[in-house]
Amino acid sequence: MYHNELDLFHHAPGWAQPIHCRVCGARCAVTRGAHGPTCFAEALARHSRPHDRFTCPHAAEPWHARACALRQEIDRTPSRRLAAVMEQELSELCAANLRNRQSTRNNEGGAS
Repeated sequence: MYHNELDLFHHAPGWAQPIHCRVCGARCAVTRGAHGPTCFAEALARHSRPHDRFTCPHAAEPWHARACALRQEIDRTPSRRLAAVMEQELSELCAANLRNRQSTRNNEGGAS
């Protein structure tokens, strides 16, 4: 599941800058020339418009959902100490999963 402004972004067609996931830091994949609502209010109003859609390639993975929940809590908490502890956990979670993904990809590549 995508989370708007964490691992899902909408921009005007032709947006040239790369976008990175606010959760895991991965470079987002882009769908150019999408047409549809870009927020909840537009969806309710049945309004659609052209846009480019950027999505994190890891958004469908279970660990990424947990990482999104951590990011949302970090953004919500008024405590700097709690935020620092959660930032550390988020960093470890992303590093472990991205490292596992990279080693799996290397093993698959070596078997060919």
